[in-house]
Order: sequence, then C-alpha cells, then structure tokens
Amino acid sequence: MKTEFENLQFISEYFKKVLQELMKNGFTLIIPEPTKTFRKTNYAYFSDGDKIAYLQQESKYREISISSVHKPSKEVGTGFRLSDEYSLEMAKQALVIICPTWAINSRNHVIKYENLKEFMKSGTQSWHQLNIYPEE
Repeated sequence: MKTEFENLQFISEYFKKVLQELMKNGFTLIIPEPTKTFRKTNYAYFSDGDKIAYLQQESKYREISISSVHKPSKEVGTGFRLSDEYSLEMAKQALVIICPTWAINSRNHVIKYENLKEFMKSGTQSWHQLNIYPEE
C-alpha cells in the first residue's frame, strides 16, 4: 500500500521542502514506504527518468547530503557522496556524475543504471518498499 506524499512524515520540514522543490523542478521522487519502525523518512532517491541520485538527512539538525547512484559493487559500493549541503545545482550534478575525481581510479567499477525502471526492478534497495512520486 502506498502512502500519499501529503501523508508522509519526514525527519524535518526542511527535508520535505527540498523534496517538494525537486518535484516542482520535474524530478521523480522514489521514497520508502513508512513502517512501524521507520515512520519518518530521512532518505529518498530522485530521478530525471534515466539517471538516479540520492538524498539523506541523518538527523533534523544536520544538512542534507547528496550522492550519486550506481549498481552495487564490492569495490565502490552503490554511490559517491558528493556534498553535505543541498542545492538544486548539486542535485542536478549528482545525476550526471559517473565518478568524482578523487575516485577516478575506480571508474571501471562504476556501472550506472540504464534508467529508473531498471533501478526499481533491481531490488537492490529491498529493505524498504520504494514508491514513486508523483504517480507515473
């Protein structure tokens, strides 16, 4: 069952406003469904339909971090943290970056998802049901 966006609880009002800004700018949000033990959302993915990136606010007193997203790899994980301060420009950069300069020697291990559909089918984030906002 999917909770409507308006009924989701977020770690902070600021995190909710950032997600709303992304939607207003045409991005699709991929947000975990709340559970009994995970009521307040503190992370989300966002996409332009093809490329995917990630936002997280570890506590309501911290900034929102932005990361790239790629297929899981033993060598380079599932993405690179690019910034600890949210901005719309940094969010756009997170979608297109393959590998930051400090990790360029690991470039061969980075394989991006073909598109949002492949990411959703991959099941790599299966610890929470992920829902797409706005509706497709």
